[in-house]
Amino acid sequence: MCKTKAKCKGCFSILLAPKLNCELEDKVIMVDAHYLRVEVLSVSEFSKDEIVVLKKINVLGKATPDSLARGLGSPYTAQDLSAYLKLLEQKMLLNKTQEDPSAYKLTPFGLIAIGVLPESAKKVYSALPQEKCFHFYTGVGPDKFTKMSACSLSDFKEKANRVDPKSLEFHVQRGDIAKWCKDVLGDAELAKEFERLRTSNLHGEVLRTSITGLVDARIEKLTYGRTRI
Repeated sequence: MCKTKAKCKGCFSILLAPKLNCELEDKVIMVDAHYLRVEVLSVSEFSKDEIVVLKKINVLGKATPDSLARGLGSPYTAQDLSAYLKLLEQKMLLNKTQEDPSAYKLTPFGLIAIGVLPESAKKVYSALPQEKCFHFYTGVGPDKFTKMSACSLSDFKEKANRVDPKSLEFHVQRGDIAKWCKDVLGDAELAKEFERLRTSNLHGEVLRTSITGLVDARIEKLTYGRTRI
């Protein structure tokens, strides 16, 4: 188990997929069954170069090694930045954009590192107590429980990608997801989207794609203040 080296300042618990390793040793607090519960340390735990690069990418929105080198100027070069951006990606501070594999944007970790994660994003990544998590069923009754639960909006997206589509059909038609978004997450806007989806008469994988698309777009907006770039 990785060990922490400093106390967290102004941080909060978030849930992320279990692909972190000890390159993030200062950030790992404890391991859950399916997710890593993480607390990110203060900005002082990141190097000067990391902060400079992350801040510039945040200003640009996204950046390739070439565009970042132009933005930063000397002594940064595209060749050096190419390897450095890959390192920051391994540290989960950056992700490649879907539209341009050579371009990078900040992850939530990256936003936290430079102190600009929006307050609105906390509802995306903050871990809910178990009693407020969304529990996936395929019908009424304890025997219909899929043994899958989502404890944040980002967690919901991941589980919606894997759960039996019959569960999604069941919950959409009952309005359960819309109610959870409104009453638990406090996201009336996303709740309205799920209410509209309720009348769409979609089923199976088509419904799954629509659900994950809605959630993905909402996560992007809450985290970055804009739709996906």
